[in-house]
Amino acid sequence: MIALRKHHEAYNSRPIERQNRAHIIGYEKENTINPNKASHIISHLTNNDDPEIRFVKQREKRWKENWKTMTANLANLQQFELSRQKQIDRITNKIIYLESANITQDFPLQQGDYVIVLYGMKICIAKVIAMYYEGYGNHCYSQNAVTQIEDLSYISLQVYLPIHLNIFASQTVEGYTLFTHHCPQNIIYHIKSNGVIIGDSSLTLTGVALNKVINK
Repeated sequence: MIALRKHHEAYNSRPIERQNRAHIIGYEKENTINPNKASHIISHLTNNDDPEIRFVKQREKRWKENWKTMTANLANLQQFELSRQKQIDRITNKIIYLESANITQDFPLQQGDYVIVLYGMKICIAKVIAMYYEGYGNHCYSQNAVTQIEDLSYISLQVYLPIHLNIFASQTVEGYTLFTHHCPQNIIYHIKSNGVIIGDSSLTLTGVALNKVINK
């Protein structure tokens, strides 16, 4: 039966070649990209219709916004820290300056120098008459220059009382000259020689020393 069908010539109104050609054409059409379909796919992928894609884009947007906010906050924090550090440095320098009372190796305190001093509740100017250091439980007189205020235990001063702004009187209203034994901790600032102008009965404060008094 198989041999008979193999040699059997059956009639067909459509050529086999046309069928094969049609089949090949159909196969090529299946592998050809449809522009409309491709456009639809691209549009679908670029739009946020897909929940997963929309979630990723929203998360990326939040991340970028958070990054900008964090960067701005870090910049502000750095600026604040720099400003705070500068302020701390200024305060530290002032504290060191006040603790030393401007008495240093380069500018030691000697007899005859002038200092800004706290006398009672008043800020006054005083002339150094004598300096004392502690030794063997006593206060010992010294003529040597002092480079550290901690070396002093007591100091003798002639006090000039404030009259007005930068003017200080050498005597009280009753005509007395004030002398006092003072704790060195009451010395605020060691004045340079060009910071005072001495008159017959008054003292005038100038320059940096004047600013020290005004700012107190």
